Amino acid sequence: MVSGSLWGRFGGRAALDRLSRRKKIAAGLGWLDGRLQRHPRPVLVVARWLPSGGTLGALLAGSLRWPMTEFFTASAVGVTLWTSYVAFLGYAGGRIVTEPGISPLLSLAVALILGSVITYSVKHSVKAT
Repeated sequence: MVSGSLWGRFGGRAALDRLSRRKKIAAGLGWLDGRLQRHPRPVLVVARWLPSGGTLGALLAGSLRWPMTEFFTASAVGVTLWTSYVAFLGYAGGRIVTEPGISPLLSLAVALILGSVITYSVKHSVKAT
């Protein structure tokens, strides 16, 4: 967490400049930058929920030179929410679904549905802006 922020602080700007040469990445970084300008803490909290989001959020926070106290606060909130969610989901899932063969199939179905809805929402949101 801290190392990602420090790495981003000292090398992140150059990495972002290099990555921005790609059209899709530049568009994504532009979208993210707009969100960060308006709501910086919630973006980092939500980043914790995405695959590799914690690492990327730390790198981005460092490259944008966020104050360490803001970074630690947002990161701690995100980690706490995410771990609580995962622990509850595992507990509830184990209590609700007792058949071992059904559990992986149900998990896959939920992941596909949620992933599809989120992907559609994000694409629709990006096209609207």
